[in-house]
This record gives sequence, C-alpha cells and structure tokens, in this order.
Amino acid sequence: AANEEAAAHLPDEKDTIDTELLLKRLEGDRELLAEMVGLFEGEEKTLARQAREALAKSDFRALARVAHTLKGAVANFGAGAPFRTAEELEAAARDGSAKRAEEASDRLEITLKRLGESLAPFRAGVPE
Repeated sequence: AANEEAAAHLPDEKDTIDTELLLKRLEGDRELLAEMVGLFEGEEKTLARQAREALAKSDFRALARVAHTLKGAVANFGAGAPFRTAEELEAAARDGSAKRAEEASDRLEITLKRLGESLAPFRAGVPE
C-alpha cells in the first residue's frame, strides 16, 4: 500500500533514460552501454538492500551514503526521476528525518523499478 501511495506522487516518466545522450557520451559504443547496464543492475540490487537495512536500523549516516551512491549510479543514465528521488532520500537521511526518508525510499524503489524496465532492452546491446 505504501508503494502504491508513493507511486501516485511520481511524475509519469515513460522514458527514464536518454539513449541518444548516453550514446553520445559513450561515443556510440553500444557494447559499453550494455556493460554499464549489467554493472548497474548488480550494484542497484546491493545498494537497494543496503538502503532498506540502513532505514530499518535508523542508520541515517549509512542511508545518506547509499542514497548518494545510487544518485551517482542513476545519473550515468540521465534518469531524472530516480536521481531526484535518491537526492530526496539523501537529504532526508542527512536531516535524520525517518518519515521523509521512508517516503523517499518507497518512491525510490518505484523509480528504480521503472529505470530497470527501461534498461532491460539494453542488457545485450542497444537496439538500432
């Protein structure tokens, strides 16, 4: 229920990555993009677990560190919604606000899921 409520507060961003910008940054290297997606997917799962654990323990210092790392990871893909949500989580953790951190964490989980869905076609390479 909390995730559904959090989803209602998210902008509808169907295109959470900017493929054109990514390929420009990577000088058109589609294999590198596929590798980046694979690395991100593994890292994201670990970081999401660490964020949940830190939040459950009210370890705001660890939560801020994890949110900051996630923010950098999603920035590589030009993913605005997950970036902003990780930024909100980081700020809430730095402020020690459990309520804001929990709300931001719920929203981040949703935006990361959307990002993962948008990255799925690129696991084995970028479609032409």
